[in-house]
Amino acid sequence: MAYSKSQTWTHNVQRGEIAESTRKRYQKYFDSNNQITYAALQESNPGVFKKLKGIPEDLNEVWLDVKRGAQLTDWWVDISPLKSGFNESIGYPTQKPVALLDRIIKTSSNEGEVVFDPFCGCATTLVAADRLQRNWRGIDFIMLLSDWYSARQEKRLQAAVAKAKAEATAKAKAEGIAEGQQQVYREIAEWNRRRREAEAQGEQFTEPPPGVPQNNSE
Repeated sequence: MAYSKSQTWTHNVQRGEIAESTRKRYQKYFDSNNQITYAALQESNPGVFKKLKGIPEDLNEVWLDVKRGAQLTDWWVDISPLKSGFNESIGYPTQKPVALLDRIIKTSSNEGEVVFDPFCGCATTLVAADRLQRNWRGIDFIMLLSDWYSARQEKRLQAAVAKAKAEATAKAKAEGIAEGQQQVYREIAEWNRRRREAEAQGEQFTEPPPGVPQNNSE
């Protein structure tokens, strides 16, 4: 069952890890990313490779990924409810685990989209949305979140200012280099003009090219 305000919606399938038995069976074939490509399987285990159906043309595609097991069911028993001794618990009575909100947000939105929680309480939804690169909006009556909001906005402002400064510095540097190059070209063109005039008049031209120091030794 699903609810959507419109005829279009986002649903990103969430998967758990592969079965432990499968992981143990192919443990020695996994690369540093915990993946096995079709090419690697063909080389390391040709017997299994020959039995595969629907082999892609690009054998560098991933055949098995530890993080991409079976699709999660709608009964999530792998995320424990918060208890007072948990590190992330702040004592808010209806606080939910960040892992739970992570999964909900990943399933129903994409990076850059807006997550809105009209009853945001202790801001778990907003924390999860922020670290998953979503924009967020939250509403609640309590003032518990004011410091968190202020700190978060200050952090974002500082990051934006730092980015703007870095971009401005890079632009100024690039413009400065370009201007310097143009100045060198102008100096070389002027030097060539003087050289041609001297040669046309039969005079010896001893001025060094721009950038080459004058030898004043006798």
